Amino acid sequence: MPIPHLPAETTDEIIAWIPVLAAPAIYYPTLLSCCLVSSRWLPASRHHLFQVVYIRSTWAYDIFVTRVLRSETMRALLSQIHTLTLA
Repeated sequence: MPIPHLPAETTDEIIAWIPVLAAPAIYYPTLLSCCLVSSRWLPASRHHLFQVVYIRSTWAYDIFVTRVLRSETMRALLSQIHTLTLA
């Protein structure tokens, strides 16, 4: 028997509400967990994760450059950044 699933529109809408309903300290780990649920949840989760980017150390900057700027698939997410904080 196949595993039942929700339509993509429904899961995208649920994921979109996570930042609205939760405090920032809670929604970031929640969105990271959503990325791991399934490949169908990944695009919506990444979209919301990339709206606010905090880079708090040189290590985080190096990871950001290596994994995002040098990746063809991840580079497309840069247009979704609303706030970039370098601390």
